[in-house]
Amino acid sequence: MTNALNSIPMKYKQLTMMLRYKIETLKKEGLSQRAIALNICVHHSTVSRELKRNSLDNYEYNAVNATISARLRYQYKTKNRKLTKKHVSFIKKCIKDGFSPEQIS
Repeated sequence: MTNALNSIPMKYKQLTMMLRYKIETLKKEGLSQRAIALNICVHHSTVSRELKRNSLDNYEYNAVNATISARLRYQYKTKNRKLTKKHVSFIKKCIKDGFSPEQIS
């Protein structure tokens, strides 16, 4: 992914616990998402996404809960897996035997 303004590749980095504490504190102080982003030197969409994903049901943001949620989401995300020839032949056999894709998976 590149920055459209100057075509420099953008680096991806996860928010640290310290940054999440800063977000929590600045949000409690009433700063806007853009002001928080400027303060912690990240894009405003990063702050928006963080608040959307990790706020509690009552729209409160808690840094500890956010870190736990992010780690769990990362831990249980779908991993890219390659199909071996053995898998492909097994799938073809199952389809030939009348199994649906849902039954095979």
